[in-house]
Amino acid sequence: MTPRRSCSCGGRTDADKGAGPAARRGRVSSRVSSTRTSLVRLAEPRDVPALSAIRAALSIRSSSQREVAGNTVTSAAAPSARGFLLGSSPETYGSYVAGEAVMVAESGGRVVAYSVVLPDALLRRSEVYEKREQAGLDPALLRRLERSRVAYYDQLAALPGFGPLAVGLAYRHLLRSLEEHDALLATTVVEPVRNVAAVPLLLGVGFQPVGRIDEVYPEAGRVSSCVYAVTREAVCAVRASRRALRFEGRLGSNRSLVAAEP
Repeated sequence: MTPRRSCSCGGRTDADKGAGPAARRGRVSSRVSSTRTSLVRLAEPRDVPALSAIRAALSIRSSSQREVAGNTVTSAAAPSARGFLLGSSPETYGSYVAGEAVMVAESGGRVVAYSVVLPDALLRRSEVYEKREQAGLDPALLRRLERSRVAYYDQLAALPGFGPLAVGLAYRHLLRSLEEHDALLATTVVEPVRNVAAVPLLLGVGFQPVGRIDEVYPEAGRVSSCVYAVTREAVCAVRASRRALRFEGRLGSNRSLVAAEP
């Protein structure tokens, strides 16, 4: 079993490291608060309906179709800056929540954004990982992934008007994941519609495009996605630079704790 690693650019307190999941959940939900009206915490089972509702509002059809002369036309040329999500049933969200793979942002007492990062064990059972050798990844990167603990940034979604809050949530979740992982992977759809909503964030925190995979989803058919990767060292380098200012400011006054939970 691979020993737990500490992120050299920020980490949990000793008390957090020795606490169980329930205790850590309490600390996140009670202390990771950036303002009086917004809150970032680990998701709970009661949040699943809200996650499903946000996901339903961000389907690929609603992002890729437009009306032309009364007809619905699917456009593969125009990128979707609004973003969209694929897959994930309520049952899937429930299992992710139970595994502490989901964080949410609340505003005014309601969930307005969520983030899903799959841990190493789930990533290695995923289609993304199964197709790693067909994704065009550099052989050296493949070897590094095989001997490292790797997480997968699966989803980031927000209701309209809460994009900035979602960025802060994503950054917190990224840092939290690097407490237990050496690297993260992420994918963004490039065909049949280019989903560019998350690309500036990915590049901003150090992710780099490393390959491309093809998948099949019931609601979209064949989908081609760009694969991105980032190492803990790359994120630490970003945090030490001026590039991090737009993200670090979102950590608020609880930076020492929040650095462990994006």
